[in-house]
Amino acid sequence: MTTIVDGRAATEKAVGAVAARKPAKAVPRSHSGWRLAALSFVAGIFLTQIVTVSTVRGNSMLPSLFDEDVVIVSKLSYTLRPIEPGDTVVLSHPERSAQLMVKRVMALPGDLVELRDGHLWVNGTEYKEEHVPWPRRGHSDRPEHVVPPSHYYVLGDNRRVSEDSRLWGDVPRRYIRGKVVFRLWPLLRAGPIPTGSHETVP
Repeated sequence: MTTIVDGRAATEKAVGAVAARKPAKAVPRSHSGWRLAALSFVAGIFLTQIVTVSTVRGNSMLPSLFDEDVVIVSKLSYTLRPIEPGDTVVLSHPERSAQLMVKRVMALPGDLVELRDGHLWVNGTEYKEEHVPWPRRGHSDRPEHVVPPSHYYVLGDNRRVSEDSRLWGDVPRRYIRGKVVFRLWPLLRAGPIPTGSHETVP
């Protein structure tokens, strides 16, 4: 808030009127600057509980996300709706909890998962996975297994170099920190992060 003081010129008829004037009252300093700073601080803390801005390191999510891409991660997405197949998520490394990783959710609790020569099968059906170009799929084979309760099966889109559930198994729900929702940088590729294709092969 800005305080405006109204000044009036007084007409003085007597000699020495200047000396007779009463001292001007001190005008209280505005506290708007402090209030704005405090509000900004509180808003900043609140926003950090909702979203974070993160930089992608590495190439495990090519071609969906590139090394040095800057993305927004929503921490509240999964308080409003469940985790879904195809979501790109940030998670704590199951073996090194201080390390954060970005992967794509491929199967949910209770799903039957299998990899055959790089082809993903979920509940007996093969997925097209059009978001993963064939040269990046590799030739992984993993036997059928059922994803345990409160766990998720995650893979990188660039499976030739990705460290994911093929190596350390299904990820506990508590390790998933949020959903990658938007790419901020580079500007030429800025925009929402699309959900991976989960169409089935006829």
